[in-house]
Amino acid sequence: MKKERSYEIGMTAWVIGIVAIIVFILLLAFVPRNLIAPENGLRSFVPAAEDQATSGTMRFVGMLPCDDCEGIRTELELRPNGTFTIEETSIGKIATQPHFQIGNWTTLRGTARDLKAVIYQINHDRLEGSRYFLLLADGNIRLLDDHQNDIVSSLNYTLERQK
Repeated sequence: MKKERSYEIGMTAWVIGIVAIIVFILLLAFVPRNLIAPENGLRSFVPAAEDQATSGTMRFVGMLPCDDCEGIRTELELRPNGTFTIEETSIGKIATQPHFQIGNWTTLRGTARDLKAVIYQINHDRLEGSRYFLLLADGNIRLLDDHQNDIVSSLNYTLERQK
């Protein structure tokens, strides 16, 4: 009698577990996919109405400050599949070759001063080497420091969006 009872309890727990898994799967089927995992698995969820910038390839160009040259001509391209390319050329140095880099990017939300700010983080999947760009109201982006804060300087850290 005791063996039959423990068998029934074990069987009941097993059935409850299976039913719970089935219910979870059914509930998951009705949640929009972009809330579970973005299509490329790299970028965070960005509602289309809030940020149409991620609907196509974005290209930004500008001259960033340089300590030992006239400036760094920078071309940054963010693709909707979560990859980027950046080409940087030091201006004013003899025989300087452009520096190319490719990697992954993601969208972050909020800064200490603006919770609705949009930040593009390139190389987010690497321990070192991440860079942050704040999306400005005019569609351009500005380089931030390693802690996602504005760089306090009179120099221009803005890259202009190319149409």
